[in-house]
Amino acid sequence: MKLNLKKRDLLFFVLGAFAILLIEFVIDWDRNVQAFQDGYNGKPFQSEQTQE
Repeated sequence: MKLNLKKRDLLFFVLGAFAILLIEFVIDWDRNVQAFQDGYNGKPFQSEQTQE
């Protein structure tokens, strides 16, 4: 099976991936800002997953 990927196909894929990342960043703005500030101030990373 041969795929003919054109420059347009790759462009739309990259734009779509970028749009998803941008939407995720905007929707979760408060949490992203807090994570950035914690990292900038040297606070260690704490996972939200609970260990059982």
